[in-house]
Amino acid sequence: MKIAIVADVLINSGGGLHMAMTAFNNFRKINNPNFEIVFVSTNKDLSVLLNKKLDLKTILFDKNDILNKILLKLHNFSFVNYLSIKYNFYNIFEKFLKKNKIDLIFFLSPSSLVSLCDKTNFIYTIWEFQHKFTPFFPEYKSNSIENKDALNDFAIKKAFKLILGNNTDLNNFSKIYNVNAERLRTLMFPSYLTQIKNENNLDQIDFEFQEKINNKKFLFYPAQFWAHKNHEYIINSFEKIDDKNLYCIFTGIDKGNLNFIKKLIDKKKLNEKFIIFNYLSNEKIQYLYNKCYAVLFPSYVGSHSFPLFEGFYYKKPVIYNKYTIDEDLKNMVFQIDIEDKNDLNNIIKSFISNKSGIINKVDKANTYFEEKFNAKAIQDNIEKVLNEYEKFQKKWKD
Repeated sequence: MKIAIVADVLINSGGGLHMAMTAFNNFRKINNPNFEIVFVSTNKDLSVLLNKKLDLKTILFDKNDILNKILLKLHNFSFVNYLSIKYNFYNIFEKFLKKNKIDLIFFLSPSSLVSLCDKTNFIYTIWEFQHKFTPFFPEYKSNSIENKDALNDFAIKKAFKLILGNNTDLNNFSKIYNVNAERLRTLMFPSYLTQIKNENNLDQIDFEFQEKINNKKFLFYPAQFWAHKNHEYIINSFEKIDDKNLYCIFTGIDKGNLNFIKKLIDKKKLNEKFIIFNYLSNEKIQYLYNKCYAVLFPSYVGSHSFPLFEGFYYKKPVIYNKYTIDEDLKNMVFQIDIEDKNDLNNIIKSFISNKSGIINKVDKANTYFEEKFNAKAIQDNIEKVLNEYEKFQKKWKD
């Protein structure tokens, strides 16, 4: 059985890229004579990066190719889609799959390409569906909700299995979309930042960057600048912080909210307390994890996240939104009430008064990380899903 592992992510997508890289590494270690696994990228930059960083050869289906762009746009018209189904035409993506003799697709991320899989079976990964809870954020406007639901609805109707990150997401997705839980599976890959071991290589970190960080006690929030990431809470909370030696570092690409955040910092006269970086190299992010006082994640989205698990890996206290954190993770984080601007200060003060409690929680979280992301366990879970599909495929194909 020939399986295509598809990563439809950009090289500046942060956690999405890191997940894809570790997922590829886990899939390439599967040694099952019944499975032929190939890797598919959807843009040239990703192909180059995977070849350079992982020595991984991929098959390219370039969504940025002009002809592909036109044909993919045409498929969005219902009349074209109707003709394709009625007369059994292969769309541009399925022609690509047929040419490469693909039996099954495993989408590692949400992808518009799933809507082109009329004739090809697939496994589809759901990252988040927060728009069902908070549809009022600006990033969920401009047809974003409709597009998300259209892809999810198509996947629900046709996927062999749907993949979610944990049991909380699985149960919520099952209820909200009315999907039989038997069709859902949990599978999670570690961040690539926890798999590379050059975090102490200062030669790759410029002196000016180090000077901005050195000798500073800081909270670290690696998150793209979306409104739902809730940077605003941190800024307003810093007005209440008693520790005048505490700083905060933001790093991430602007997704439309950075100008608002900068203006708010300026309005509150907190410019000296905040350092903002754009997208950083892996080495610099690792450096910040190693140097930070704690990892902070007040986002409205995410019962789990890469910064959460990266904090566990780097043995840092993790301050996480109490309203979103997965039930199984609550006793490994410091739960923050994002409705209370004083709560961040309360947590920081507790770090001083209860140092042994912090050490115990951090150690417990690190142990959880090592067990959760055991490479063999992940590969066994992958093979279990693939074996399930192969059993059914034998009903119609040798």
